[in-house]
Amino acid sequence: MRYSKIIELLKKPFLFDRELADFTSSFLTKLIGFVPDPTAEEKQARRLENLQDWTTVLKPSPLFNQWEYEEIIENGIRPLCEKEPYQIARIL
Repeated sequence: MRYSKIIELLKKPFLFDRELADFTSSFLTKLIGFVPDPTAEEKQARRLENLQDWTTVLKPSPLFNQWEYEEIIENGIRPLCEKEPYQIARIL
């Protein structure tokens, strides 16, 4: 269960060490970021041809399946927001 290890890491006190600020920002951005829609170029080309084509909606997806992503947000990111709301808001 890779998500449980990520949640453990998010609970470590060193995460907000000033010397790790760049790491923390990059880590959180990558962690909760989304993978672009693999068919984005094709959809954008079709969108240029027909603005009414509803099949051209982009569908990015998280790096994890939905349940894991929810667990990471709820049990990893949310406690960080309660502990350091300003810093997390700036990062996210």
